[in-house]
Amino acid sequence: SFFLLRKEYNLYCQWVCSQLSNVSFEQSVTKVEFCQQSECYTVTCKTPNGEQHYVTRHLVLGTGPAPYIPDCAVQSNSNNVLHSSDFCHRLDELKAAKRVTVVGAGQSAAEIYHTLLQQAVPQGLQLDWIARSPRYFPLEYTKLTLEMTSPEYVDYFYNLKTEQRDWLNQNQKNLFKGINGDLINDIFDTLYAQSLDGPISTTFKTNSKLTNTRKSAGRLVTEFYHQELNEAFEIKTDYLICATGFKYKRPAFLNPIAQQLPEDEQGRYLVSREYAIDSEQKRIFVQNAEQHTHGFVTPDLGMACYRNSIILREILGYAPYQVEQKIAFQCFDLSDVETHSQQKSNAA
Repeated sequence: SFFLLRKEYNLYCQWVCSQLSNVSFEQSVTKVEFCQQSECYTVTCKTPNGEQHYVTRHLVLGTGPAPYIPDCAVQSNSNNVLHSSDFCHRLDELKAAKRVTVVGAGQSAAEIYHTLLQQAVPQGLQLDWIARSPRYFPLEYTKLTLEMTSPEYVDYFYNLKTEQRDWLNQNQKNLFKGINGDLINDIFDTLYAQSLDGPISTTFKTNSKLTNTRKSAGRLVTEFYHQELNEAFEIKTDYLICATGFKYKRPAFLNPIAQQLPEDEQGRYLVSREYAIDSEQKRIFVQNAEQHTHGFVTPDLGMACYRNSIILREILGYAPYQVEQKIAFQCFDLSDVETHSQQKSNAA
């Protein structure tokens, strides 16, 4: 199996951290300042014992994206609206509810639905799974597609025009936001097994966009719009779980050095091919904040070692680890074929 268990990955990270003396927990970065004289950054952290300061020549930002809940769900100001990242912490109260509605069509939504289907629906829970997408798409994981998680495809993607990159990011979601095909089949098999005992207390709806949430008579009213039927409908529920992904938000601690971090027209970092974002393109690097420049492989754990090897090479001035250049059979640009663009230009 290609799929690492979440718990297994967690255990692996704990094993690595236990061997490192330079990893510090329970420290929250509050401010990053730059000293022109020393050409160094001072990183200020809040710790249980007060403030801690670090002086460094380079920064690597691994803060990643933050949980995203649509504005129409936030506006209800209800504690019964939660992000999928809080699911495990609140599982017991969700299992005790009368009705739970899951919004989203990715792996997290599927895992949450499957867990509640197995553990709570047989005990009387009414469970809804609502998706904006036209169907529950499986994750594309065939071998030629996997070649797109490669240095060659990152090179190809990075050299495209901005509008083309943005279009691809919107249309490649099934490459990294789909559902494990085995899990889809497991859900179906669980539904089939439960159906042998009678009707199942569950509702599926695709093509349905969440438009509003409000409180009414102690319950949460969720409003949706069916995008193919052009009709609105609502579900009265106890909990709304938003498996709506994550979005990058620039950390506030970077505000003192904001002038060193140029942005594009949409307020995104101008990321170099080597993952640097400062104006000199050599001091500050990002991890998992460059999807608009490097493509859908940005959050891919399988590409983390490749990205890290490049960042280390840029910081140290030499390559402590081999930086892969070519691993795919495919060539994504036209460098391996004869093109006629020059001939057409001459003819014109």
